Amino acid sequence: GMGAWADSPISILSADDYTTMVREQTTGSQVWPAATAMLHFLEASLVALGLDNPNLRCLELGSGTGWLGMTLANKLPQPATVVLTEYAEGLGWLERNIEANADHLQNEVRAECCDWAAFSHEGTSDPPLAQREWDLVFGSDLVYNDMGVNYLPRCLASLARRARLVLYAHTLHRLENCDIEFFRNLSLCGLYYRELRPADFATSELPERSSSPLPFTELFPQQRQ
Repeated sequence: GMGAWADSPISILSADDYTTMVREQTTGSQVWPAATAMLHFLEASLVALGLDNPNLRCLELGSGTGWLGMTLANKLPQPATVVLTEYAEGLGWLERNIEANADHLQNEVRAECCDWAAFSHEGTSDPPLAQREWDLVFGSDLVYNDMGVNYLPRCLASLARRARLVLYAHTLHRLENCDIEFFRNLSLCGLYYRELRPADFATSELPERSSSPLPFTELFPQQRQ
């Protein structure tokens, strides 16, 4: 049934460990609701999204604890590769969580540094991550400051040129101005987006539109319309 994926053996180190390890505190110390919602969406839509095949190459942006990426890695057909990314300051924390779960991981999972500011939506100076082919690029709740508002859209636009599918789970109305600017910048970077909901989510399980729903945004370069 829905939600079975979340009952996984993946565990996350304590927030106290995070505080002692990461000097610049961000949002990486916990699993945010949009990550759980993304996992439920992927569980319900795996076949429809074409993610039920072996040899998938997946990239997570802003992995934080790594819980979402590691849990997904264990649910994908073997073999698969899931690359979890963080900015330089948070990379050690992510690597420690991957190492702590090494005995439970059934596919290849590794951490790499990803600086969103290094990407260009024009494709003029793309870092190596954007030069690889990806079956899935995904992330959740990454827009909470200027970095997410201004640089994440460029990063997504760059990656979307070589990715088959880009999914992002976003909590609306948490930071209203951030929402407005983020969606505007997606359009400025040549992306359009649409809200996705898995067909077998019962209407009664979805929050009212006014209470910060968790839509799933699929991004495409405009030339693919």
